[in-house]
Amino acid sequence: MNKLLFATAIFCLVQSANAQSKFEGFYGQVGLGYESTNPKISNGTHIPSGNAFTVVNSNNQSGLIGNISIGSYFGISNSFLLGIGVEYSPLTTSNAKWTADFHNNNVTDEPNEFKKKKSFNVFISPALIIDQNKLVFTKVGYTRMYSQTTDNNGDIDSYIFNGYLLGIGFKQIIKGGLYGFAEGNYTSYRGKTLIETTSNSKPNTINFLIGLGYKF
Repeated sequence: MNKLLFATAIFCLVQSANAQSKFEGFYGQVGLGYESTNPKISNGTHIPSGNAFTVVNSNNQSGLIGNISIGSYFGISNSFLLGIGVEYSPLTTSNAKWTADFHNNNVTDEPNEFKKKKSFNVFISPALIIDQNKLVFTKVGYTRMYSQTTDNNGDIDSYIFNGYLLGIGFKQIIKGGLYGFAEGNYTSYRGKTLIETTSNSKPNTINFLIGLGYKF
């Protein structure tokens, strides 16, 4: 009798562990959080004047951001899901600013500005199933950022940066298909030469998001 009870208990535990994750299938979610963007402006030369300059007093663009995401998870084993998704970040934060110290004439330029306007991400998301209602996920993907610079004369130039995305996070079902999530992401972009200079910008970003989603 005891052996039968023990076997029944083991069977129930195995069935519970092998139960389908509630996150399998299509989802949509929105998140809010904090992001810091480092434009990483390098020293260079102002081509029209031929004056070399050093970047000084630079800071990061940071503040509140928003994120909209859709995707789907597919079961690949009793313990793992594989997801695919796309994201759009429409909110911008405060401008990053820097000044240029020109060597030839000992002039320090007025602050220039760098601003991330929006970004798109496409990613895959391997996920570890904790139980039916919880999972830990990672993200690896491609990212595109639209940005602009403004010099001290008010001239605006636009740039598109391409790079890669890495992320990690946690999701938990609250009720029915409604779930909450928290995640952190890092993006790194290939460098671009700024117009009328030999200086490069090679931005990266770090963000932290919390939000709500719905599993359909």
